[in-house]
Amino acid sequence: MSQESRTPVDISSLKEKYNIRLPRSYKEQTSAPQTVHFSEELESTIPETVDELKTENRKLKEEIAKLKRQNSQMEIDFEEKLEKSQENINQMKEEIDFLANINQQFGAENDQLIKNLDDFENIEFRNLFRVFGNDSEEEDTESDDEKNEKGARVSNSVSI
Repeated sequence: MSQESRTPVDISSLKEKYNIRLPRSYKEQTSAPQTVHFSEELESTIPETVDELKTENRKLKEEIAKLKRQNSQMEIDFEEKLEKSQENINQMKEEIDFLANINQQFGAENDQLIKNLDDFENIEFRNLFRVFGNDSEEEDTESDDEKNEKGARVSNSVSI
């Protein structure tokens, strides 16, 4: 690689073009004019590399665009599912409130029926006690009286 096969590159123009800052160590190494030489071999591969990079860059941009479309579609699907889920949640809340109200009404009705049943049982128990309790005493008393009267009649008729 002779000096003739190299193309000089002005570093100051590179610094300006690419907005780069050189490290201090590089500045210290090169106190001579700041030029870099590329070999012809390296220069010949640059266009191929540039084309390859452009092709890869295009492919990556296409892939990014595809991923952005997929992401947008996923966001739309997610929003639709979220909205539908919220509607389902709201409907379930309404149903729960309705069923809770019915349950509360049945509970109140059940409490009233239990109270009525207790009242009825108390009344029925008192009536049964009155009918059977008093009647059986009267029947027993009357039966005893009747027995006594019959017995007295029988004994009077036997003694006459």
